[in-house]
Amino acid sequence: MRQQLIDLRARMKEAGVSAYIIPTTDFHGSEYVNDYFKCRKFVSGFTGSAGTLAVTEQEAFLWTDGRYFLQAANQLDSSGIGLMKSGQPGVPSITEYLADRLTPSDVIGFDGRVVDYAFGRELEKTAKVNFELDLVCDIWKDRPALSPSRIYSLPESVTGESAESKLERVRSSMRQQGADYHLITSLEDIAWLLNLRGRDVENTPVFFSFALINADCARLYVMDKSFEGADDWEVLPYFQIFKDIKKLPAGSILLDEGIVSYALIKSLPEDVKIINSSNPAELMKSLKNDTELAATENAHLKDGAAMLYGKRRSHSLQCHGGNKQNPEARGLPAGRFRRTIRRRHHRYHQNHRTGPFNRKNETALHCRAPQPHQTCHGSISSRNHRRTA
Repeated sequence: MRQQLIDLRARMKEAGVSAYIIPTTDFHGSEYVNDYFKCRKFVSGFTGSAGTLAVTEQEAFLWTDGRYFLQAANQLDSSGIGLMKSGQPGVPSITEYLADRLTPSDVIGFDGRVVDYAFGRELEKTAKVNFELDLVCDIWKDRPALSPSRIYSLPESVTGESAESKLERVRSSMRQQGADYHLITSLEDIAWLLNLRGRDVENTPVFFSFALINADCARLYVMDKSFEGADDWEVLPYFQIFKDIKKLPAGSILLDEGIVSYALIKSLPEDVKIINSSNPAELMKSLKNDTELAATENAHLKDGAAMLYGKRRSHSLQCHGGNKQNPEARGLPAGRFRRTIRRRHHRYHQNHRTGPFNRKNETALHCRAPQPHQTCHGSISSRNHRRTA
């Protein structure tokens, strides 16, 4: 059994909770997170990007999807944590599992800043909840610091639309839905809306932020203290959102209960009515303009060239016995070698980092291995070059 699990149960007993929930996400509902937020990985040892850990006094289980069944089974071995294969016949949901083991007087603990409101409401139906508990922080003595990167802007020549125009389109959608306020916590939507990027999450060009918009004012809450601001936006300290949300005048607020945290929504005044809907920016950024399409195509071309070059070099090295002919590749894993090749080409790097944003946008390039009749100097053909947008 993992020591982290033993330590967590000791803190649960001290806090008076019968079950504790640890999701994968951060304060923004992200799937891919900064190292500071990898609490589930710290306790369970499972490194996949999706999964929720539920710990009771006697049991512990991890729920994850089909992408990670094999990996989770391997990494959870001898950990004291069982695997729940989400979506499989006979596998209960987290709330169904807890309902079978808890009474209405028991308490479920979790950090309400990393649990979305929709899931929190389901937990409320099972037992009492205490959403102000970050118990993992108490046992994670060398937890990585939560330090922001520098925010940088993208020119309109790359985005194809100004941030001012995007903000006006969002406000138009708010008026159509009768919303006085709009709260955005999704990092991808904020980055797209303001034509800004950051490096707060590995391989994902986003920055820690919240956005709160009304008809006359747009507030951006950021962690990067060096950020000088954006046109038409008031820039405020990151954690101030948790105070400001409590002071909103009566009205209606547009937000997505499946993304916004339980803690934030619970902080809303009673006379603020919730309009539960997806963020307008989510649909807007899915419809690419001509400039974004051109940038996407260029990024894929550069990425494809880097991938094929890397594979060809790797094939050549295998044929000629080792990597002595290529000092660049010596000792580098394949992924790092390809990134080295990509960074050589400034135009690729620029387009890849600043192209249209989509957290699930990736290149899928499948290369056919040489056939038996081919010589070592045969070409490597590509097939099924699929582009996602």
